[in-house]
Amino acid sequence: MPIVPSFKTVVIGIRDPKERTVYPLSWHDLKQLQAIIGSIIAGCVNLTDSGYTQEQLYQYVLSRISDHIVEILNLVIEGDPVDEREISVEQVSELALIVYDMNFEVISKNVKSLLQKKNLLKKA
Repeated sequence: MPIVPSFKTVVIGIRDPKERTVYPLSWHDLKQLQAIIGSIIAGCVNLTDSGYTQEQLYQYVLSRISDHIVEILNLVIEGDPVDEREISVEQVSELALIVYDMNFEVISKNVKSLLQKKNLLKKA
């Protein structure tokens, strides 16, 4: 039985809203996203070890996500590249939830289920 990926249609844009399709990450793109997230986490660890405050860490994370948000969105959105001048903060937030749900929620549930089947994790 073939596994057909799901996708979601969203409207993106402030001045010129357009309907766009959001697809799940390919395995290749997932590894790219993991590398971005890994570098952000590594930076946080280094800054924490250097005595940075929570506020400074928060600013660092926001800055790094901001540096990569268009790159991340272009991994999952069909069509013309996303223009950061044409996407609202609310749209970015909603897209982040969609990307998480499409790509990581399923993996999390499947890993948990597998660990429970193998009696490596107790059922809650």
